[in-house]
Amino acid sequence: MQVRYIVQPMKMMVLAWKEACTVRGISPANPEGSSADAGGVEGEYSIRQMLSDFFVYGVRCLDVFAIGAPSSSSQASHRGSSSIYRSKEEKETIDYFVGIVSYILLSFLTIIYKPAAFQYVSVDPTIFRAIITQHIDFFVSSLSTNSSLQNVCNTLFFSAPTVVTMGSVMVRYLLQRLPEMGVSSEKSALYLKLFKLVFASVSSSNQHTAQITAECENMLRPHLATIVEESMQLALRCRESTNYFLLLRALFRSIGSGTHDLLYQQFLPLLPTILQQLNRLQNGSHRQPIHELFVELCLTVRGMCG
Repeated sequence: MQVRYIVQPMKMMVLAWKEACTVRGISPANPEGSSADAGGVEGEYSIRQMLSDFFVYGVRCLDVFAIGAPSSSSQASHRGSSSIYRSKEEKETIDYFVGIVSYILLSFLTIIYKPAAFQYVSVDPTIFRAIITQHIDFFVSSLSTNSSLQNVCNTLFFSAPTVVTMGSVMVRYLLQRLPEMGVSSEKSALYLKLFKLVFASVSSSNQHTAQITAECENMLRPHLATIVEESMQLALRCRESTNYFLLLRALFRSIGSGTHDLLYQQFLPLLPTILQQLNRLQNGSHRQPIHELFVELCLTVRGMCG
């Protein structure tokens, strides 16, 4: 069946879910509902389970394009880096899936009033947090085997309703796996890419409202010192430290843009120690690309100190 024939029924299903919430009176302020047969938490759980199943099985269905396809490295060598898709059909299918995900998120995370006596209400945003937290390991694993899912990841990171939750869940997930970045592998490269995506989502948050910008900064702020200190410590102990310094470079560039005062104030006390350690590393014996990276990091930190 062509995917395009599924899109409209899926939108109708989303509207039906919302209508069910309306009739049963389920809302964040009234989770048990006002109807006698509302079912209380059971109603909210069923909606969460439906959204959860759609996300998981939708991602799994997209793997059909990866079956029998060349590895990601051989694909890159044959088609260049201009596209992450294997075919036009795959691109169209991914776009449809992203559109449905966006439609669902906007439908359930936005409150819309109806002129009549009924009211469309949003399901508690914690539902999205619960879904993405439950399936974050599955989603990252899927990214490692199907790079075309990057578009889904970008949608969740750069859409106003989901950017804070997605960033919060992802940064906690990545911090637990920070020690695994001390080797050169596809997995460590993916973790580095996702870290950069978290930083980029914070840097671009000023395109949203002032409230979302502040929430994005506060999302990253508690983890800032941990990212810097553990990256420096792990870089000194592991055999392949390049990923940690590339991670720090991406973080410094994000904070050094001058538009995130909350993050900068949190980062300021760390600068003298960072500069001292970088100067010591710069004076050591390293390959030329690594030495140039140290120089760039030192210049960036000095500029932030000034």
